[in-house]
Amino acid sequence: MHNAGEEVTSDYLVAATWASAFLGTPNVATVWIPAKDFVSAHRSSTSFSLSREVRTIDGDEVRIGRYGLGFGENIFIDPEWTEFSLPRSLPKAVTAEFTLDGQWDAHVIAPGTYASRVKNEGFFTNSNDEDSEAITEFLRTHAPTSSTYPGSDEVLSWVSIRNGAGELVGVAALTQWESGGKLLSSVAVHSEMRGAGIGASVVGASVERAKELGIEHLLLAVTRSNESAIRLYEKVGFTRLGQFNHFSR
Repeated sequence: MHNAGEEVTSDYLVAATWASAFLGTPNVATVWIPAKDFVSAHRSSTSFSLSREVRTIDGDEVRIGRYGLGFGENIFIDPEWTEFSLPRSLPKAVTAEFTLDGQWDAHVIAPGTYASRVKNEGFFTNSNDEDSEAITEFLRTHAPTSSTYPGSDEVLSWVSIRNGAGELVGVAALTQWESGGKLLSSVAVHSEMRGAGIGASVVGASVERAKELGIEHLLLAVTRSNESAIRLYEKVGFTRLGQFNHFSR
């Protein structure tokens, strides 16, 4: 049931216009929700939400569900959403009936205006690294939960950091999602060399690479519990774009 004064659209271009009006540009809505999977959007004077179709494969079975993303207050929570992310600022009573699966933040930086704050002394950078086997092994060893690996169609460029001996000590990927949004993914540092400034070096080098590629806005998502990563991104110059709770039902 919709509230009085609420508007609904199934036209993605209209929804994207609403997102920009409500959230500004860039925004999480149009990056997280690609046109090809878009279902509908709802807006009121105090809220904006949109839905996408999601497919999961369970053996030979393909399951179709709905993912929702909401912003503001008094958000329309579609009864067809099986998973959804809502602002952490919402009162707990609004979401008490749902299962909280996690918390995440979105951050953004404009590479075109980036001025490096990171010293890379003792390391050197290789962009668009073609040594995919080494990167794959590095991620499996030092960051096995990474979302992106070499061979993914999403990858625009890999950035790797090596020490003076040529050993791989940090990697990251610049990716392009189905929505066209550009994101920093699979940031990883050698597990025995954390705290040595390598994380800031690889993130800073990635922003420099994004600048070379003409990327206007570079976004990333990070779990709320990863406080060290959040501090690192903010040190490099990323600013917070949104804070969300992720639910399922």
